[in-house]
Amino acid sequence: MASCEPPSTTKLVTMDVESVLHMKEGLGEASYAQNCSLQKKSMDAMKHLIVESAVDAYASEMPESFTFVDLGCSSGSNALPLIGDIIKAIHVMARRSAKPAPEFTVFLNDLPSNDFNSMFLSLPLFTKKLNEGIELHGGMAPSVYFAATPGSFYGRLFPRDSLSFIYSCYSLHWLSQVPPGLVDINGRPINKGNLYISNTSPPAVTLAYFEQFQKEFSIFLKSRSAELHLGGRMVVAMLGRTTDDHSDKSTRVLWEVLDQSFAIMISQEMIDEEKVDTYNVPFYAPSAREIEDEVHREGQASSAFSLTLALGTPLQQLSLLLDIGSHLTWVSCTSSYQCRSCSSPSAAPVIPFLPKSSSSIRLVSCHNPHCLRIHPRDRLSRCPSCNSTSADGCPAVPYPPYALIYGTSSTAGLLMLETLAFPHRTIPDFAIGCSILSEHQPAGVAGFGRALPPSRHRWGSSASPHSFAEGSSSSATDLLRPAVQTKKGTATSSVPRYNNPRSR
Repeated sequence: MASCEPPSTTKLVTMDVESVLHMKEGLGEASYAQNCSLQKKSMDAMKHLIVESAVDAYASEMPESFTFVDLGCSSGSNALPLIGDIIKAIHVMARRSAKPAPEFTVFLNDLPSNDFNSMFLSLPLFTKKLNEGIELHGGMAPSVYFAATPGSFYGRLFPRDSLSFIYSCYSLHWLSQVPPGLVDINGRPINKGNLYISNTSPPAVTLAYFEQFQKEFSIFLKSRSAELHLGGRMVVAMLGRTTDDHSDKSTRVLWEVLDQSFAIMISQEMIDEEKVDTYNVPFYAPSAREIEDEVHREGQASSAFSLTLALGTPLQQLSLLLDIGSHLTWVSCTSSYQCRSCSSPSAAPVIPFLPKSSSSIRLVSCHNPHCLRIHPRDRLSRCPSCNSTSADGCPAVPYPPYALIYGTSSTAGLLMLETLAFPHRTIPDFAIGCSILSEHQPAGVAGFGRALPPSRHRWGSSASPHSFAEGSSSSATDLLRPAVQTKKGTATSSVPRYNNPRSR
C-alpha cells in the first residue's frame, strides 16, 4: 500500500493514485507477499464461486482459446494459485466432454506502480507445478500464456469482446482518486481529523465519497461489459458495509486506528495538524443496496437490453428486460400493479399485462407439474385435494404466490399459463409470472435461463430456487381470475447473480 504520510502543504492535494498506490513491493519481511494471509483467507472463501463461474463461462461455448483476467492482482502469492485452480477445473471439464483443453491466456492487471516483477519471477515454478499436477491425473500439460496489463480498471483495458472471464478480489473498494468536494467554499478541509468517513464527518463528506463511487463503479461496469464476449462471466469480491450507515464500524475501524496514530504524532509534534487535515484516503466500502442500485441503473441505461414479447389472446405487447440467467419470465400484471421505490424522472411508464383482457390465460394451482420446478415436492404434498366433479373446476385449490429477489429489488405475484407469440411461432400454455407488486424493479424480466442458448444479456439476477412460504390471498386471485377454467401453480425465490449488461 502507498505510504500514509500526508502531503506537505496546507492546501487539499489530490493524490495521483495511479502513480503511487500499490502494495509493498518485493519479497522481504515487510512486503505484501509476506503479509497477505488475511487476503488469502478471504479469497479461499470465494474460490469456489470464482472457479465455478469460470467453468460456466467455458461451458457456454467450449472455445479453443479461453482468455481471463485478474483485476487488481497485486504482487503477493495469492493470485497464481487461484489461476491454477481455474485452469485445472476447465481442463477437467474439457476432458469429461471429450474435447481438447483450450489454450489459456491470462492477464494480470494492476496499477502501473505494482510490482509485476515479483509475479513473473514466480511463474516458472508455478507453471512446472501446474503441468505436473495435470499430467499426474492423465492429462496433457495445457498451453498457458501470461501477460501483464498495467492500468486502472476504471476505464477500458482490453479490446471489445476479447475476454471470456473476469474476476477481481478485494480491489474495487479502492477509488481512482480522493473525492473532490472535501473542502468548504474557502478551500479549507471539512473532514478534519479523519482519513475517511467517520461518525464525526459532516454529511458533505459522505456525499462526496458516495458520488465518487457511483461515477467510478458505473465506468467499471461499462468497461467490463464492452470487454466481455458473448457468454462471458464476471465475479467481483470487495469490502463493503453490512448496513446503510456510511460510518459502519466494520469498514472504518482500520482508518480510525490510523486517525488515532496521527493524533498521537500531532500531540508529540512529530507532524503538523494542518497537513493531516488535508489527507483523505481513496477508499469506499459500498453497501449491497448501493451496488445493486448501480448495477440496475447501468442495465436500464440502454433500451438495447430490452425485449418485446407478445402475450395473450388477443396479443398484448410488453417490453421486458432480457436475462438468460433467470429461470422465470414475469410481467407487470393487472391494472392494480404497484411498484414501490420505482419512480424516476427518466423512467418510461410501465404498461402492465391485463389478464382479464385475454381469453387464453390460465392460473396455475399447486397441483400443476410446473410447481415442481420451483417448489419442493414435500410442500406441494400439502396441497388440498381437488374434487374433479366440481362444476367450476377446483375453486378450493390455492394458487401459491412466487417471490423473486434481485438483490435489493423484488417482485411477487401468481404463476399463469398464457399464449406467447413470436413472428413465426406461437407457444401455448407458456409458464409466466403475473406480478402484482414489485420494489425497485418496475419492468418485467424475460428469464430464459432454461429455454435459450447463451445470449447477449443485461446485468440481472439468476433465480436460485428455494422454498417460499404461504398460499395466495383471495383478493390477489380475484384480480387475475379469467372467465375460463384454471389450472395449477407455484412459487420461488432467488439470489443475486450478475450477467453482462451489454447487448451487442
